[in-house]
Amino acid sequence: MSFLNPFAMMIGGAALAMPLVVHFLTRPRPKRLPLSTIEFVFESIRQRRSRHRIRDFLVLLLRVLAIALIAMAIARPNLNTNVVITPGESDVKVARVLIIDISQSMSAGRGGNQPIERARSVADRYLSAGEDLVADVIFAAARPAPVFEQLSSNLPALRQSVRSVDVNAQSADAMGTINLAAELLSRTDESMKRELVVISDFQRSDWGAVRFDALPSDTKIQLESVALESPDNLAVLAIRAPDRVIAGEEFRCEAELANYGVIDRPVRCQLKCGVLTKTVEKTLPPGESSVTFSMQFDQAGWQSGTVQLIDANDDLPADDLRPLALRISPAPRIVLLSGQNPDVKPSSGYYLSQAINKLRGTESDSSAIRVSAQKFDASATGNADVIIIDHPGRLDKKTLGQLGAMMRRGTGMIYVVSELADGVNLQGLQSEMGSSLQLPVRFVPPARGRARRDLSVLEISRREPPFEVFGDALDLALAPIRVGGGLGTELTEESLQDRILARLSDQTALLTMSDCGAGRLAILNLDLEQSNLPVLTAFLPLVGELTTAVLPASGSISETICGRPLVKLLPEDLSIEDDVIAGPTNDWAEIAEGYGNWEASGSGMIWNWPHPDSRGVYQATLNSRVIFQVAVSTPSAESDLKSLDAKVLDVEGKSDQRIGFRNVRDGNEDKDRLWNWLLVACLIGLVLEVCTLRVFQT
Repeated sequence: MSFLNPFAMMIGGAALAMPLVVHFLTRPRPKRLPLSTIEFVFESIRQRRSRHRIRDFLVLLLRVLAIALIAMAIARPNLNTNVVITPGESDVKVARVLIIDISQSMSAGRGGNQPIERARSVADRYLSAGEDLVADVIFAAARPAPVFEQLSSNLPALRQSVRSVDVNAQSADAMGTINLAAELLSRTDESMKRELVVISDFQRSDWGAVRFDALPSDTKIQLESVALESPDNLAVLAIRAPDRVIAGEEFRCEAELANYGVIDRPVRCQLKCGVLTKTVEKTLPPGESSVTFSMQFDQAGWQSGTVQLIDANDDLPADDLRPLALRISPAPRIVLLSGQNPDVKPSSGYYLSQAINKLRGTESDSSAIRVSAQKFDASATGNADVIIIDHPGRLDKKTLGQLGAMMRRGTGMIYVVSELADGVNLQGLQSEMGSSLQLPVRFVPPARGRARRDLSVLEISRREPPFEVFGDALDLALAPIRVGGGLGTELTEESLQDRILARLSDQTALLTMSDCGAGRLAILNLDLEQSNLPVLTAFLPLVGELTTAVLPASGSISETICGRPLVKLLPEDLSIEDDVIAGPTNDWAEIAEGYGNWEASGSGMIWNWPHPDSRGVYQATLNSRVIFQVAVSTPSAESDLKSLDAKVLDVEGKSDQRIGFRNVRDGNEDKDRLWNWLLVACLIGLVLEVCTLRVFQT
């Protein structure tokens, strides 16, 4: 048991002597009376003396009890065994650090019943001026922020900082905050009493792995939970889109939603992006689910918007809306590098040229960019997204070096292997790129006497592109394929067999995929002139998906998380001297703290924003032209409002310190106020004393 005002117990102990003194001073004195019938008098005296003893004993007991109850009421005992720190009870100087959680989840709740409001009330008690106290407050968010750099006796300033602090759209760095508190407490004098008070909703995602080992060993730790009792929350957790969204092509945008309640909830989910508005109505079961929007943009560029739950009526409205920044890419630029005349039918160059035209959405042969292998110049194809190499003949070292440099920068390549020169070219390309290119097989001349013709597809990686697009119809689509030409294959020392996506019936590799720098290399081992693939319906989707698979991964969704550093390489060829301006889009408010800075690097210009604290869509513009956008979003983990209980926190925080846990939502503070009932008991005792005097009156 602890007391808020322990001095009252000492005063009360001294006051207990008063009823005894009064009792002995007011004892009746014997008087001499002249009576003849003395025997009857003695009998009467004995009877009255017995009644007076019972009365005096009861009155004395009730008076002593009343004084004891008054003393205990003033001392305000606390019977809560989970409380190890009580403000004002110490008779030595106290060094106290308060950690107040200001992460997004602390704003949950309705009608002024948010955890942050309860946290202010709890913190005010621990920052009272009724004791010899030095203290500091650390606000726990993505970056721990102390009010002072060291413990201070300026308690009014600390209380004011707690009253004025706002919740951030961030998660809390619990361990970073604990370590900062440990550093502050370790600087104090060893004669001082060290205390740490953590006021939080103790959300699982933020505090699930916290430990207190870094604190000085004599530190008392009080955990004050202000979490909601039965949170009911809906949230937009994430927005997903294809890695590359092409202008003029329909695509699907998926919003991941969550229902953290216990019953099904009907919702209206609305996506606004540019001029498009899409709404989907759905009933969300408890847990995570998703909704899908079909979209199409005809112009390349940046589009911004939001995904929002309309009229969700939940505990945390802040996560009902999520910003969206979407990059729309132009149609991929495909270059055919071939030594054949694509106008000659049938030829491998002709088939590939026609496929490229179809993929680019035109029937004109002029839409396929064709480059002669003998006249290759990287400057003529420097803007190409994909290069398809077919029958190039023997390539010189300079050409191989240019191709390798393009792949390092992100250009995708498809190499159709059909003759011995192709195997030599691939060996030379691997030598040029060194360890950045590791092929799963080497291409060698076919085994003597084993003609490569009429080969069927034997093994396929069904869940890898380009085959996953066929779905359940894959076997039906590939069964008619008969392959001719190409080279034999041998496993390399690296033996990256998971990069062999298809094998033929003679156990040679048909399709391999390798990463190289920022680009990707697909090798198709067949001669289209000797195969029936070009005349099958699977040819065009196979080439299309293969082209998509080697495209540079630009990422259509541009997003970062509140409180985490934003470091983005701007996609344009910009200079640090250019007048690039950063700011929010028209749908979001200006931020007083600024939007980071620009830095030059060998790869171009970098947008460096160390701590984006407010959600929204922000953009970099040059001469009013948008060159980059990014959505700053709330951490999705903040939407799960489930909190840790005392048992879990004790397990995670076990060390030599004493740890107390009190849950404000359970009304423990009211249970601690036993002194109210002590006063009631005291009044009852006084009433009983009057009744006793009345019953035993003479």
